[in-house]
Amino acid sequence: MLRLGAGEGANFPALTAALSQGRGNAHDHEVTVVLPALWSWFKPLLRSPYWHARRLLETRVLGSAVSECIWRSRHWFKPPPLPAESATHPHRPQILGAIARFEPFESLLEAGCNTGANLYLLARAYPEARFLGVDINPRAVDAGRKAFESYQMANVSLGTSPIDSLARFETGSVDVVLSDAVLMFVGPDKIGAALQEMARVARKGLVLNEYASPEPPPGNYDGGRFVYDYWRLLPSLVPGAQLRAEKSTFAGADWDRYGWLFTVDLTSGDEAVTTRCVVRDEVSMIVATYNRPGDLADCLASILQQTHLPGELIVVDNGRGLPDHWVAGRTAQFSRRGVRLAYLKNDHGNSLTVARNLGFRQSRGDFVLYVDDDVVLEPTYLEQLLRVYDEHPDAVGVHGYIQRPRGRPSRMGNLFGRVFLLGWVARDNCRLLPSLGTTYPFPLTRVTGCTWLSGANHSYRRAVLERISYDEQLMRYAEGEDIDHSHRVFKAYQGGLYITPHAKLWHRVSREGRLPTPQLTLLCEVYSLHVFFKLNPPAWKLLLYGWSRFGKLLWWLGRALAYPSRDQFNSALHLVRAYVYCCRHLPRLRSGDLDFFNATLS
Repeated sequence: MLRLGAGEGANFPALTAALSQGRGNAHDHEVTVVLPALWSWFKPLLRSPYWHARRLLETRVLGSAVSECIWRSRHWFKPPPLPAESATHPHRPQILGAIARFEPFESLLEAGCNTGANLYLLARAYPEARFLGVDINPRAVDAGRKAFESYQMANVSLGTSPIDSLARFETGSVDVVLSDAVLMFVGPDKIGAALQEMARVARKGLVLNEYASPEPPPGNYDGGRFVYDYWRLLPSLVPGAQLRAEKSTFAGADWDRYGWLFTVDLTSGDEAVTTRCVVRDEVSMIVATYNRPGDLADCLASILQQTHLPGELIVVDNGRGLPDHWVAGRTAQFSRRGVRLAYLKNDHGNSLTVARNLGFRQSRGDFVLYVDDDVVLEPTYLEQLLRVYDEHPDAVGVHGYIQRPRGRPSRMGNLFGRVFLLGWVARDNCRLLPSLGTTYPFPLTRVTGCTWLSGANHSYRRAVLERISYDEQLMRYAEGEDIDHSHRVFKAYQGGLYITPHAKLWHRVSREGRLPTPQLTLLCEVYSLHVFFKLNPPAWKLLLYGWSRFGKLLWWLGRALAYPSRDQFNSALHLVRAYVYCCRHLPRLRSGDLDFFNATLS
């Protein structure tokens, strides 16, 4: 038996307690007491190396083989739960509701069924249908077979098979394929094959309850789970599929952050599975785009899945244009849902603000909603946005709540933003700072008044845009156009701007269609200073603005020192050059002249 000195025991309270309890007992009892105490002390020390090693193996070396090995051997020492025992998990009713959208159906396959808890509920709800399940763990499958025999459920059959190889099933042999917390253990090496196999076997559609994010973590990996951007992945692997996404009710671990339930309709035409929705003819939605066909397709797909649809959708293209067949296909798609889609080519210069004004002039709605082409809306976004106008008659502008996929920002970053007035997050707080920085609500717990609206998504009453238009001097990326326009509205109407936590969306901040870094840095600084002077601040605010620019430079210099690389030092250098340029042209910027700068944009 292991013995410790008094000094050592003082550092191991669990061990000293176990040893003192074990003194005088039999040797075997001492071992059973001490070993768990040893393990309870060493376990936290081993946790970090374990997860680092597992991450390396799963993302760089072995891929899906690590999780496959774990799940194959999962029930060696502890028997799996029986279907009836685990069928009470609170997330399962949501899954059954998603499957019900495909009624009537005759068959369903669950990939990764374990012992078959979901199949147990489905077989009771649809006794005339046929239910199949496959799992990689033979012990779970065997336990499930015996359980269903004892339940006398002859319409359930289980078998052993990996999720990426469903060769035993013919193409289109079942109506619906389900996966529940399974693809989150499939690595990038096999996720494409798994989804394609599931889509091959299904006739009507897929139901996926998995980890997902429009902005996945590095390596699509977080805490032993894989996180994928299904909004982009599914359309690329299953062309023509209609995607519906809603937050999963699965609780615990990182499900609150990453949990999503996807319903993928594989049918077409009149057979398509559609959700009940309301077309709001009083709403016009405008999307300005620039050479981002993939992001635009995902954005339009999320609009199409809204519970309340806009009466018209206007896409204004600042780029090289979209193929005629692409436009015709999307026009027909929206027309089937009662939405008029108009595609406009902006021939008046590549400018986000010009595109927004152009879209507004072509619109008809009493409410005009703008969204960027790289956002993904949750299904109830538009419904919840319009509810604010109903409940707050003084509202002239409303924007939704952009989700933070990685949670709260670092305390150091938030403190730095406060000290240098660069902006920070705070509970139920959304206002413009004297330095032109902004606060953003995190968390946002209620509908809250604000002094600016986000450019990624915002809406106005039509009368507002007839009175106050976007500044067409701002070209290309048009940095600061949202602050400029929305704060002018705020001052003109003495308030009336709101943000709602219930209209949720994700902003990918796409890298496509951006200017090169040196030019983008210069544009951001020139336009920010232009907007600052345009809002007619008192002279003392210029000192606060300068203080914030100094803080921004310190931030980039700190990053360059903390993470030395050519890109980091170049970013700081580009910022210094932009400051020098702004100082040289300060009188022209103060007067509102941007022609000299816009002429340099390529």
